Amino acid sequence: MKYLFLSFIKFILIINLHSKDNLSDYYSSYIFIKNCNELDSFMYVNNETYQIAKKSIKVIEKQHKKKNPNLDINTEWDKAVKDWKDNYEETFFMLKSFNTYNEEIAGYCKLQLFLLNGVAEENNKNSIEKDF
Repeated sequence: MKYLFLSFIKFILIINLHSKDNLSDYYSSYIFIKNCNELDSFMYVNNETYQIAKKSIKVIEKQHKKKNPNLDINTEWDKAVKDWKDNYEETFFMLKSFNTYNEEIAGYCKLQLFLLNGVAEENNKNSIEKDF
């Protein structure tokens, strides 16, 4: 039952992001994950999982550039950075200064990981790379 519920949540998140399909939204998820790792690589996002997220964002970026060669990835990145600064930077600064565990942030870190890695996995299913 738990697996079914998680699959349903993943499906809803992917559908929601695909409806917008803005690269800046995926970059925002990545920035959030990166800061979760920097906040505490044991409690929030460990280094191995963070490396997987880095690979995922590269897959997503590549797919977006393939769909739209005129896409300005720097502008998309700047939008994501602005979103981070406007919505989350102060919260993470506070958490770093208090040096305490926050269950809500941990849940959101996992949600962002789930989303980013799920979208990258979907993009990989749609293409098969020539390996010879």
